[in-house]
Amino acid sequence: MLVEKKIKNTNISVVQQKDYYSIPLDELNEMFADYQQRDIIQAASFEDDVWYLYNEKIKRRVIFQLDEIKFNRTKKNRSVFSFEDIIHALKGYVLYKLDVHPVESLSEQVSFLKKVIEETDFFHIHSKKVLVAVNANLIIDHLVVHCS
Repeated sequence: MLVEKKIKNTNISVVQQKDYYSIPLDELNEMFADYQQRDIIQAASFEDDVWYLYNEKIKRRVIFQLDEIKFNRTKKNRSVFSFEDIIHALKGYVLYKLDVHPVESLSEQVSFLKKVIEETDFFHIHSKKVLVAVNANLIIDHLVVHCS
């Protein structure tokens, strides 16, 4: 994921490439606490399945729940990441994008990502090929409209 971080008190941003495994969980917890303290995120803890995101105009609910039963069924005979890793990666995505993306688009992006994750059987290679072959234009259209 490309992460854009604004430098405080300037119009300058730094763009970095991050992947889930390069980000310590402590860093995500610190980011969560910072946003929570600034009343941008409302949730009791980082581990909550539902966060409320706020800006000056709007409040959006982001739900980090996925079908764990389906995950356990699809991970058989595959070496895959843990269910908790997927949830933490989605939360990290929100935390890193929150400074530069509107709250309303972030909640839509998470919903879309969850749909892709579940429809690809948690990134099963065969399911990904089928999804891309059938829905490539829909995915591109969605990303252009909702993630720009």
